[in-house]
Amino acid sequence: MTDTVTEQVPPLAHYRLLGNSGLRVSPLCLGCMGYGKAWQDIMGEHTEPEAILDTYVEAGGNFLDMANKYNEGETEEIIGEWMKKRGNRDRMVIATKFSIGMRKNDPNAVGNHRKNMFSSVRDSLRRLQTDYIDLLYVHFWDFTTPIEEVMSSFHDLVSAGKVHYVAFSDTPAWVVAKANTIAEFRGWPRVAAYQGRYSLSDRTMERELIPMLRSEKIAHVPWGVLGQGKLTGKYQRGMQPKIRGGITQMTEKDFQLQDIVTDIAKKLNVSNSQIVLAWMLNHQPGTIPIVGCRTTAQLKEHIQALNIRLDAEQMKRLNDASAVDLGFPHDFIGQTFKQNPIIKYRGNENIELDDIPLQ
Repeated sequence: MTDTVTEQVPPLAHYRLLGNSGLRVSPLCLGCMGYGKAWQDIMGEHTEPEAILDTYVEAGGNFLDMANKYNEGETEEIIGEWMKKRGNRDRMVIATKFSIGMRKNDPNAVGNHRKNMFSSVRDSLRRLQTDYIDLLYVHFWDFTTPIEEVMSSFHDLVSAGKVHYVAFSDTPAWVVAKANTIAEFRGWPRVAAYQGRYSLSDRTMERELIPMLRSEKIAHVPWGVLGQGKLTGKYQRGMQPKIRGGITQMTEKDFQLQDIVTDIAKKLNVSNSQIVLAWMLNHQPGTIPIVGCRTTAQLKEHIQALNIRLDAEQMKRLNDASAVDLGFPHDFIGQTFKQNPIIKYRGNENIELDDIPLQ
């Protein structure tokens, strides 16, 4: 009898499908926003991007996130040069974005219209040293370009082989749902993924966006998953530091939530950041969080969060402390059949239906 050796699967090699597509991606997406020097005063210095990228790939990772505007194009250039050195372009799933202007004093160098989309993709391909982009996001909704123009332009890029999948970031739920419907009826590529700000300290996406993503079978690829560091313990009461990401202060609710995170982290002998990330992976199964890091040690810490299982009591503490007011109509009719106090009445109280919670 021959002994067999079971090869251990790398932690990020437990791939999942990206939304309604057949594309396999890692359970953590590596955010590359800080790679480059142009935004160093804002983002701080990232001294080891290649080491972080190599560590990510060694762990089975294949999903990289960036944008044309990040570090004024330097981020894409760094990724392109790294892929050229490693010869691993086909292995990587490259996600980038367009919308923000890259040329000054040019009214058409910004926005979601066809001209800017096509020129942005052309320039991203050059910087990335590749002939295709795996996943192209609208970076921000511009409230001017017709949805039909965006989706038809996406279709043309996919048909030309320059883009494989299309996505939206920082866009209202109704726009994405409408875009998906138009694409389905026209035979155009449907939306594969969505990026928005979502974390234990900011669950407002649960009002409209997350129910929409589940209904449309769109992958949830959130940014800001560590809450701009609000719950790591580095901010104490009495401090009001300026925090990036549109949030400028810590509230008493944030401090109370941080206290709970710290308590659970100490009991499990892990870091606050790992608890925050583990909460998301437990609370929203199938979510593909974007994690950014300055060192390989931080990346390894994030990866270890995949193994943390929070029990029901711990999840309840975190959920209760971070709960967000869902607003109308959800505070009136709920978000599921079982939550709806209006439908189940006059003899229908005992109706049983499959009921998948949307929060």
